[in-house]
Parts: sequence; C-alpha cells; structure tokens
Amino acid sequence: EHSQNSMIARGEITLASRKGKHIAFINMNKCEMSDGFTILYSQANICDYQVPEQRQELIKEILKWLGAGRPKQPKLHPIKIGKLYGLADEEENIHVKGTWLKIVPFDKDNEGGLAFAEYPGGNWGVIDNQGNMVLPYQWKNVDRFCEGMARVQTHNGHWNYIDMSASIISPYSWLEASQFCEGFACVRSSNRQGYMDASGEIVIEYNEGQITSFTEGLARVSRDGKWGFINTKGEEVVPCIWDAAGPFVNGIARVIRGDQYGYINKLGEFTVPLDLKDGDLTPIMDPQTQLWGYADGNGKIVIPCKWEDAYDFSEGLARIYKNGVYGFIDYSGTLVIPRRFIFADDFKNGVASIRDCVRTNCTHVTKDGELI
Repeated sequence: EHSQNSMIARGEITLASRKGKHIAFINMNKCEMSDGFTILYSQANICDYQVPEQRQELIKEILKWLGAGRPKQPKLHPIKIGKLYGLADEEENIHVKGTWLKIVPFDKDNEGGLAFAEYPGGNWGVIDNQGNMVLPYQWKNVDRFCEGMARVQTHNGHWNYIDMSASIISPYSWLEASQFCEGFACVRSSNRQGYMDASGEIVIEYNEGQITSFTEGLARVSRDGKWGFINTKGEEVVPCIWDAAGPFVNGIARVIRGDQYGYINKLGEFTVPLDLKDGDLTPIMDPQTQLWGYADGNGKIVIPCKWEDAYDFSEGLARIYKNGVYGFIDYSGTLVIPRRFIFADDFKNGVASIRDCVRTNCTHVTKDGELI
C-alpha cells in the first residue's frame, strides 16, 4: 500500500500479468501482488499486456485509477546528438541523451508514440515516446509498417510480424515473409507456404510453386515453372501459362512468353498484343523541359517526358530517376517499383542491384519490388 502510493505520486507505475505477453523494462524494481499480478516500477506510460478475459475489466479499472495520479508526460521526438539519437520535447529540450543509432516511428507523424530503435551493437527493439523499452533489443532487421503490420527478423534469419501496439501477431516464425498487401502477407515455413491474414494464420495455402503479393484482388503464382493468377479464395482465375508475369496495375498486367511482352486484363484477355520487345521503346528528352520519357520506333512519345533521367528497358522494366532517387516503370509507363533507391542498375536474371534509402542492408530488388 505504501509503496504503491509513493510510486503513483511519481507517475512511474505499470501493471503486468505473469501469464501475459513478454514485457521488459530496464532498471526496474518489482513488488509482488496476489492473484497472479506484479507491479512493475519504471518510467513507462504504456504497457502492453494480455490477461485472462475474466480479469480484463479489473485491469482496466486498476489502470484507470492509477492513471488519475500520473503527471502528464511531454511528447518527445527523435533528435540527433552527435552520432546517436536521443529524445527532445517541442522546445528542443533534450530529455533522453544520445542512446540509439536509429529511431524509426511506427507512423509518419508519431501519433502512436511507439518507434523502432536500433541500439549500438546492431539490435532493434521498440521504445515509447519517453524512451522506455517496450520490446527488448532482439531483432536483426525491421521493416516499415504496411497496413498496420511490420516485419521483424531475428538473428537466425526467421521473420515475424508486430502490429501498431507492438504486439507480435503470429505464434509462428517464417523462413520467408513479405509485407502485408491488401490484407495478406506471403509466408513460407519449412513445410508449408501461403497467405497469412492479420490473425497470424495461413488462410490460403499454396504449395505448388512460388507466390507473390495480392494487387487489385489477384496474386501471381507459379506452377510447373509457369505463371498465372489466383483470387483471394485461392482459385486460379488466369491459368499458369506464362514464362513470367507482372502485378495488375489499373486492371492490366504484363506477361512474357519467350522474348515477347504483352498485357492482359483480369480475364486473361490481351489488351496489348504479345509482340513488344526490349528496345522497342527508346529514352527521349524534351528539349524544352529537359525531362525524359520514351518514344516508339516511329519517334512518337508514348510515355510522357517527366523524369530527370531515363534508361533503356531491360527484362521489361526501365530505370527512371527524379529528385535524387530511382524507381522502375513498365512498358505502359506505370511506376511498378516506387522511387526509393539512391542507386539502381538494370534488371538481369530477374533482379537489379540497388541501394535502398531505409533498408541499407539490402542490395537487390526483384521485379515484384521485394528487397533482398
């Protein structure tokens, strides 16, 4: 009773269940309580916990009562101090000295108050906006959030996912895992692969070949070395007959057979005949704007001149450059791999050498836009 009151006055109390999700705080004391709970003393304001359903209302009431005695904490943001990052308030007063190599907020405006943080030594964890550790420094790599989920990679190379509350959503770890797209992520373990939803379970299993992310409701899959498309029910709606295929963008997808390229709609019907080849479109500069686009064999501009630089097509994709970063377009001029690379080379054997702005450990990108 006495220790609880003194801690409340300092605003440094959080609550956790012994059977809840993993929680870790630095330099904390604890006071044992009855009925399976423990009081943890730290500077944390938010605690991620999981308790039996019948106890949740009790927990909410306790936290509401505890919060009434807490002083309001200032909202802090990352600030670089020498070679490390710390945290400062809106008036740039430093509250946490340089501690981390990098801080990457979960959301763009840091409204959620949680961020990935890289500790010296190369381990990533999660901190709140006061600098308290929410999840321990344990990951080799982390990725940006897509649709409320982010990939995290352990030092043994396996992947998992966390949500915006820093909860790990899947009970499994995966040998390969993609970002979430249209509600699904591509995952593979040693004995199965398929599409996982936000519940952390595989809801579409596909073990016949390779799989890629959903775009516009369809996903590219391979069978016996040929590519086609499935829908969100796992049904094959475009047969696996193509040597290669691109994602659907604005209702059409690029397909390849031999050295020829064409475009199909979602019914598998041609919208552009299968007769395009690398070299059919040539980079051309508008002398007035000094911006680059592409012209066909008759000199007609078919992709508008809007890039600071443009390169020849290779394997159906071409590098374009603007505002200091590279991306890749297809024959329709659609930006199929966003501009995010400070260096990029042509595609060869299905991959291109790159240097990414964020994931600096990645050296190549596939035609699906996956960094490796």
